[in-house]
Amino acid sequence: MTTIAQSGAGRRVLGGVDTHKEVHVAAVIDDVGRILATAEFAATRRGYRRLLAWLSGFGELVAVGVEGCGSWGAGLARYLAARGAASSRSTGPTASTVADGASPTPSTLKPRRGRCSPGRPA
Repeated sequence: MTTIAQSGAGRRVLGGVDTHKEVHVAAVIDDVGRILATAEFAATRRGYRRLLAWLSGFGELVAVGVEGCGSWGAGLARYLAARGAASSRSTGPTASTVADGASPTPSTLKPRRGRCSPGRPA
């Protein structure tokens, strides 16, 4: 896990998640696009809980972009929606490309075709 600073007092943050069958890779950025941290979480309810707590620890969580919310990310998208965390389809770069040095901005996490929602294919 890479971290800049995990003191989120008064900071607005965005999350991005690259979903995979067994592990989801998450990145958190601030509202000007600085990468604060990246981490991996199990693709399970326990992993979802840890991922949301981790993202929230950096500040006010504004939105979470979920790549693949109609397939491997469907469970995570439902979990986030049930807890009031706004989730949307990520337009990229994904969390794994962020970890490889890509520079995300808040605009790259905006919804592509609309919000992820249970029962709606992505």
